[in-house]
Amino acid sequence: MISLTIENRRVNDMLGHLKDVTGADARAVLQDQAKRLARQITNFMPPLNTGKKGSAKATGEAAVEMDLKNLITEATPNLIDEIGSRFGVTDIRTAYLTEHGGEQINLQWDHLDPTGSRLHEYHEQARDDEGRVPFVARPDTGIWSARVVAPVGTRQPEIDRTKADVGIAKASWALTGARLGDSYPAWINRHFGRVAKMSRLDQSKLNDPEQPSITFGSSAPGIGRFKRQINQAVVKRARAMVTRVATLIRLKAEGKPLPPNPEMLEVVE
Repeated sequence: MISLTIENRRVNDMLGHLKDVTGADARAVLQDQAKRLARQITNFMPPLNTGKKGSAKATGEAAVEMDLKNLITEATPNLIDEIGSRFGVTDIRTAYLTEHGGEQINLQWDHLDPTGSRLHEYHEQARDDEGRVPFVARPDTGIWSARVVAPVGTRQPEIDRTKADVGIAKASWALTGARLGDSYPAWINRHFGRVAKMSRLDQSKLNDPEQPSITFGSSAPGIGRFKRQINQAVVKRARAMVTRVATLIRLKAEGKPLPPNPEMLEVVE
């Protein structure tokens, strides 16, 4: 499990300043910042809202469709049976298909899945470190190039199944925020039941008089691919805390009253 503990010096310093300036107890400050950090990490998990598809969910679903349509090519069962019986089901390179006009098309198929039962397995094998399937351009003429060939009608069910998983990586972090009082859209919280065992929240040291802490993490499949994004989220959260502390200190120095709820000075991103 990847876990994050609020324990680095800069974050600890900011937590201390927040406690001192707002007058809130350490428990409340820690819980608030853990909730905010959980949301920050959730927002850094794919899919992201690029603005091109209208929402992060739409972006994720579009990526799934593009990846699988590029990875999986469909052919008729009769053609699959003929090619498979003559050339096997892997590394097909010497097979040719004659079109109606007499043109010879060289079949270059990496994998033949005669029933479509292994599409999920091939999808997992093809994913890169970001969880995406690298795009492969296909020759224009003379060659039918494909990484995976399956019967007509078997690709869409795999697309639909994978689309239903969009948001799982986010949900594995968002569940911590939800447990601390935050709320998330339905396409993320629909996965909370599935990720309950993948999401860890440990508040056992929250009342530690020396160094109170909250630890939370995720063990969702493939989550290790996103260490860079998680680190970026932690850095951004620390910067937001610095800004809020500076604002509160300035208000105090100017003799101005703090807002009734100091959290109003910071928007949960």
